[in-house]
Amino acid sequence: MMVLVASCFTACSSDDDGDEGGGSASASKIEGTWNLIHFAKDKNGSKADKDIPTGFVDGAYRITFKSNGTYVAQIYEEDEGWRNSSYYLSSSTGKWEVSGSTLYMKDDYEADLYEIKSFNGKKMVLRYVSAGQNSWFEYTYQKQ
Repeated sequence: MMVLVASCFTACSSDDDGDEGGGSASASKIEGTWNLIHFAKDKNGSKADKDIPTGFVDGAYRITFKSNGTYVAQIYEEDEGWRNSSYYLSSSTGKWEVSGSTLYMKDDYEADLYEIKSFNGKKMVLRYVSAGQNSWFEYTYQKQ
């Protein structure tokens, strides 16, 4: 599930104050912890939008971009009613790099490119286009 979520960053409105619309973001500005707050997709013409919970709530997802070029992606998965516990916090790690309006992320299993659709230092929208499958995924992140 971590690979799926990491492969689907995006979604943020370009009307935010200070938006660097078009997606250019420097590496130093993207550093920090980002909470996924919205997910959208269009797969073969079928669209879906979903708000994502934050904090220790089932399905919450966050990613921390470190200054050394590594990242830690975490998803909270609740089981049997447990809440407010880091016991169910799953993590994956990898390397990241920003070049122009592209975010490159690589873990032990795959490498993905995301278009930075919008970025203002507080929110960013990333789009992942699935090659050959006529689909895209967008993720909206809010800086913690």
